Amino acid sequence: MLEAQILAQEGARSSYRQCPRSQHLIQRLDPSTLRTPCLPCSQRAGGLYCFCWGCRMDWKDPSPQEKSCPNPQCPLQAVLYDAPEIHTPGSSVHGCPSLRACPKCHTLVTHTGVGCPLVECPECWTEFCYRCLGEHLEEDADETEWEHDEYEGLDYDNYYEANCSIAERQELKGSP
Repeated sequence: MLEAQILAQEGARSSYRQCPRSQHLIQRLDPSTLRTPCLPCSQRAGGLYCFCWGCRMDWKDPSPQEKSCPNPQCPLQAVLYDAPEIHTPGSSVHGCPSLRACPKCHTLVTHTGVGCPLVECPECWTEFCYRCLGEHLEEDADETEWEHDEYEGLDYDNYYEANCSIAERQELKGSP
């Protein structure tokens, strides 16, 4: 609970991260490097354990001079972790991160906050739900376009809370 209070403070999200192994709250002491040591994990392991501040993956390179993360997905993952939530009352995507990655090709996608939660990736044209990240599959093979009008007039909060839960922030594993 103390960790939640710290993270709720203004500016704290840029100074603290949860360790991906132990979930301990770690303060960033050296902003010039992404390599971040976790002392509780290091003590438990009997050797230095570090993770990447940006993508939160285990730091593989033992060299303390290395300042850039070897994970090729690091910049994209860091953006997904740090995107603020959408706080548009009555929106079908209220509470979702403001950026999502297409489940198929990892292109960054955003939502206007208005209308149904379905979005289309501008890169691979995959249509998916911005809330649950599920790919939209058309019910009728002859149907060529999703009927967005069927969502008009719905109470989005009640409809989607009952039918579609908001997926956690995405964790990209490997290449798309």
